[in-house]
Amino acid sequence: MRNALAYSLAQSIVGFIAGWVLATRLGVDARGALAVVIAPILLTVQIGQLAAPQATQFFLVSGIGRPTTVLRYGIVSCLASGGLACLVLITIAPVLLREYPDQVNLLRILSLTIPLTMSLNVATSALSARRRYRVKNLHTISGPVIRVVLLVGVQVTWGLTVTSSALIVAVGPLLIGLPILTLAVLEVRRPRATPEPDSAEIGWAEFRAFQSNASPGLVASNGSRFLDRVILGMGLVAPNQVGLYVVASSITEPATSAFAQARSVFYSESARADPGKIERRIRRSVGVAVLIAVGLIGLSPLMPVVYGNEYTGSVVPMIILACALPASIVRNFNTVLLFVQNRPRVQSIVEIIGLVVSVVALLVLAPILGAIGAALASFISYVTVANLAARFSSRVWAWHYLPRWGDLKALVAELARMPHAALSRRQPEGGRPLKGSDA
Repeated sequence: MRNALAYSLAQSIVGFIAGWVLATRLGVDARGALAVVIAPILLTVQIGQLAAPQATQFFLVSGIGRPTTVLRYGIVSCLASGGLACLVLITIAPVLLREYPDQVNLLRILSLTIPLTMSLNVATSALSARRRYRVKNLHTISGPVIRVVLLVGVQVTWGLTVTSSALIVAVGPLLIGLPILTLAVLEVRRPRATPEPDSAEIGWAEFRAFQSNASPGLVASNGSRFLDRVILGMGLVAPNQVGLYVVASSITEPATSAFAQARSVFYSESARADPGKIERRIRRSVGVAVLIAVGLIGLSPLMPVVYGNEYTGSVVPMIILACALPASIVRNFNTVLLFVQNRPRVQSIVEIIGLVVSVVALLVLAPILGAIGAALASFISYVTVANLAARFSSRVWAWHYLPRWGDLKALVAELARMPHAALSRRQPEGGRPLKGSDA
């Protein structure tokens, strides 16, 4: 778990650099246009994969079914639903971008990446389930690094535009996607060092049943994460307000995405851990989020200096979103616990409530307060879902996971040990956990 958090924090730093390059090179209006083009792709991927990565990880972690069959079901499901989602997005692109008609063809081109992106998500979930964390962590950090290298290279050579930036953001991380997909296939076919008990073959109906139960909640969860930008881009606020909100989000979003990556490791490990250890993991993760939030708030006055005076309006939305980071961690990990407890329907109900709260708050607050209203809507949604998820999974409220002083001391000591541990770690053999892992 701590290795995943270390890679996730590195991903946050690289993501911040990418966000800074895009914001300063494109300008506030073009940055908003880029977000309006990319958001439908991200939203369609998360909705269209219909919980296939989660179903794949659940069956592999639980030892239900043969691994090759489970992975095949996940990939086939994503290719089928991804193809359909691609066609739907191509059809409705003019409606989504009615305020940005020049970007319709760009959105249609980018939609062709959807099936492969979905399949790659299944592959990384399979690697987590098989506890091949080093390969998964390599993917976690390599995608953002490739994106930054391409952004800087194109800026130096030709100069960034909305089109070139969108192609890099959507296609760049896929350059390592095919090798990762191949590694996942090879991994599930490889015999484990510890022989696994024979598993009865699962049928397509069982795989789809899990998807059916889990999909509503995951659609709602990711809908509240990306739908705000889609709605804002349809004329709810002025274009410059979209840009201000997106830049504020780009500062906190890398941390949120990084913890989402660590969540899959938490999923695999929590099935084997006792409740006390799970609670400590959540508290320490929240501790990391608190430290990040405090740091971001402390540095917020520097935003106009770093990004330019045109982004002064992003300072308050960024502070609001930073305050929501601890709640987002509680939300992520407790919704995972609901999956581990085999209660996907409860998770779905919780996330649907959060989506409704998010959309209603966005429609009410954004037209009045602009970017600040959009940030407040996200904050309200995160806090609502965090409390509901914690209550249903662990019978506590979200503030129960606020770190104690001892957690913060242990966290600082653990972070200090990470560089030495990374240098001394040896390559695992036969698919066993990495030395120094929480297994």
